[in-house]
Amino acid sequence: MELTKDMQAETVTELFVATDKVVFEGDHVLIHATEPMDWRIREFCKVPIWFRDKKYYLRSKQTGQPPRGVIYELVPWPEDLHGAESPQSIRYDEDYVIARNHLGGSVRRHDRFYHVLAPLYPFLGLAWSDFKNGTLARCGFDPQSITSTSIFLIFTSFILQSVFINRFGGGLIAQTFGRDYILYDWGLLDSIPLSATATA
Repeated sequence: MELTKDMQAETVTELFVATDKVVFEGDHVLIHATEPMDWRIREFCKVPIWFRDKKYYLRSKQTGQPPRGVIYELVPWPEDLHGAESPQSIRYDEDYVIARNHLGGSVRRHDRFYHVLAPLYPFLGLAWSDFKNGTLARCGFDPQSITSTSIFLIFTSFILQSVFINRFGGGLIAQTFGRDYILYDWGLLDSIPLSATATA
């Protein structure tokens, strides 16, 4: 962002709004934010941003230095700007920053959970409905998709288990640990349809 010599000559003051650092350069406001905000630069239908009872709009944003990785430049709302104002507005204050930080932290936590749970994807549909529709959905998993995948896995397992028992005299457990475990194979075969019913 290029600043004119007149702007650079102005006294620069700063303050903190929760975790953000706000720098005043003339009548411009630079917000050094610790979390990105969904503020968009618009040529038309600009969104009013209220800060300390003054009205601004977003002029630019650029990469900052960690831990405040994004810098938003606000400039005063022009008095002659009519008919180009969004019906939505933003009130930037400490409550706004705290709520934004909380949401950002929640998103990052769920992103981490996604990478941890991704290898278990075929089995996630076996979880209870509240967990699928709540936690897993917030992590980025589609409850219907993971349920369908798990049902397909259960159906395939039932077919394989039936083939092994009828064709080879023992299912997957007996084939792995010996024929003494054949009763466990029948128990597994009986439990697979129950799993499908619970999943659906």
